[in-house]
Amino acid sequence: MDMMIVLDLFLISYISVFIIDVSGFISTLKHFIVKKLLKMHNYTEISLKPFDCSLCVSWWACFVYLIVSHQLTIPLITVALFISCLTPVWKDLFYLVQDILQWLINQISKITRL
Repeated sequence: MDMMIVLDLFLISYISVFIIDVSGFISTLKHFIVKKLLKMHNYTEISLKPFDCSLCVSWWACFVYLIVSHQLTIPLITVALFISCLTPVWKDLFYLVQDILQWLINQISKITRL
């Protein structure tokens, strides 16, 4: 199994999580589609599946990547499924790293103010 392909699958999943769960892009897109184009008021109840589901987007993006890169094998499909199922973990990991970095910056700021 090519480890660069596995790394690419991890990165695709992480990018999907960032765009869908962290950035707020999907909320903005829903707001635009529902409120501006469809003239509806409550856009939070509208689902844009599979585009507002990081697991779905991660899985389909990884699957398409495997097809395009001619790497569509059962082991790599299984890896893609496993990585996609971990999207809640990627989101939590992103926020954990962000919190740690913010804490570190605060500590450095306290030291430099002395």
